[in-house]
Amino acid sequence: MQMQELKPLGLKDAANALNLAPSTISRAIKDKYIQCQNKIFSLKILFPRKVTTDLSQARIEYDLQKLIDQESPHQPLSDQQLVEHFADHGVTLSRRVIAKYRKKLNIPNSYQRKKD
Repeated sequence: MQMQELKPLGLKDAANALNLAPSTISRAIKDKYIQCQNKIFSLKILFPRKVTTDLSQARIEYDLQKLIDQESPHQPLSDQQLVEHFADHGVTLSRRVIAKYRKKLNIPNSYQRKKD
């Protein structure tokens, strides 16, 4: 399965599937951890918060990284242009959110990415 095919499973979705309240699911996974590949993860990572209807933060970060990887080195996309690109595809994000995700991914701003 490709990253772009993944859709987040929220607490509400799990609760509906199990015929329980979301708060019940939340309490059940609170302070619970799993060990995988010698690392310990909170069960909460299995239920990411949805940023938009069908996209998680991880998916938006993946798409952002992909857009920046494909941009022209002489004409990098500004945060506002990235906002407009996402908007063209039905995802409403603010420039501030784009900047936050870009910084989290250690991607410099468009001025710093520009190659003369």
